[in-house]
Amino acid sequence: MQESDPFMLFAAHASEAIPMAATDEYLDVADGRRVYWRKPRRDPYALACELQRLSAACRRDDTPALQEEYLELLARLREPADHSCEWIGTVADGRFRPAPDRFAERSPRMHQGPEGGTTQSFAESYASKVSVNVWLAARSMKRRALGLAVTEPGTRNRPALTQKRAIPG
Repeated sequence: MQESDPFMLFAAHASEAIPMAATDEYLDVADGRRVYWRKPRRDPYALACELQRLSAACRRDDTPALQEEYLELLARLREPADHSCEWIGTVADGRFRPAPDRFAERSPRMHQGPEGGTTQSFAESYASKVSVNVWLAARSMKRRALGLAVTEPGTRNRPALTQKRAIPG
């Protein structure tokens, strides 16, 4: 059985790592200590199923209405995604400490402004944040494992090596 690839992430021509807002999930570290998992609110699996269905329907019955629906769905892949954010833990003393009960509390709360003005989640109020697109990293890793070319960000014109080099000596 052949694996389905409705987003064409593992096609030979898809060597460049391109973020897809509609599907990608992120690991965010706010202020160097609070760790969050951020993902699209819309289910990427449902989007992939719909994309697969429309792609097959267009191959069977190539009508303008199907083509328009398919193109509208493809356009959603590039739209900014509405994300949900889950606090998964804290980094302290060089160690990751998981949230006591990740599912009991969405995110630690924090007061903003003088006198404790407004209350909002810590994920929305930070001085610095580092984000890692974990799905983009996973796609690049899978392309390497499959022996496919991978173009690293910042090196658009030259694919990264997919084979190990022999170490001289």
